[in-house]
Amino acid sequence: MNDLLAALSKTQELHLESGQWRLGEFALANESVDELWPEVERALRADPSIVDQLQAVTFFDEGSYESAPFLALFPKLEQLVLYGTTLLHDLSALAGHPSLRRVAFTNYCGIDPRNGGLRWLDELPQLEELVFFEGYIELDGWAPSEVMLSRLRSLWINWGDLEKIRHEALGRIESLTLYLSADDIDELIDLASDDNERPQAETAVRTRLLALGRTPGLKLRTCLDKVESEELRLQLDDVIGRCLPAGVQVERYWRGQVMPLINNGYGFMKRG
Repeated sequence: MNDLLAALSKTQELHLESGQWRLGEFALANESVDELWPEVERALRADPSIVDQLQAVTFFDEGSYESAPFLALFPKLEQLVLYGTTLLHDLSALAGHPSLRRVAFTNYCGIDPRNGGLRWLDELPQLEELVFFEGYIELDGWAPSEVMLSRLRSLWINWGDLEKIRHEALGRIESLTLYLSADDIDELIDLASDDNERPQAETAVRTRLLALGRTPGLKLRTCLDKVESEELRLQLDDVIGRCLPAGVQVERYWRGQVMPLINNGYGFMKRG
């Protein structure tokens, strides 16, 4: 137990990967951690400052945990990333966490927003960056509170899910990342190429991009699930580029290109 506590006290990031807790050079199998955890939890509740250094937790391919109540015992935790496929379906223990600022979902997990699986996000007073990469979590049935949206400085979301967000609430947004699937891109280009459908397509694009016009200097990133080509770039400029408000900074990332995951420089994603 002492070795685990010592590692927790000295390390800024916990990796849960391949059945192990990894804290810097220290590694311990999940089963061993589970055996020790009752004693470790008592120690952390008696002296929460033991884990003051621990600021980030990343779940890689990790099938051992369906919930993670231990996260609530890390009071200085600022960043949670689900980087690989997990069985996690309950993170409600994080509701009301005083320090958590950045949350990223980048792969499949068992969280179901329709059953309240994301409600705890509404209760994070410091939340400022939220990543839903590539639509692995279907947001149907989830209505994020306006209070939560008003806290966000950075949002990464599926193109199709953007219309579920109340743009008026994004009062502090500085960076918006949109993931467009191959089907999204094809649909936009098809609509724009039809003279009868083009007005409808442009109206839909402008409606979804309303938030951009309210924040001077806002950075827009697009993650495009197609291989880059001059023809595609020109087509997207024609249907999306012309609908962007003046002053919006745009970065494009295409299939096979690496892009930063979180604005503080943590992690990178590569689609395809």
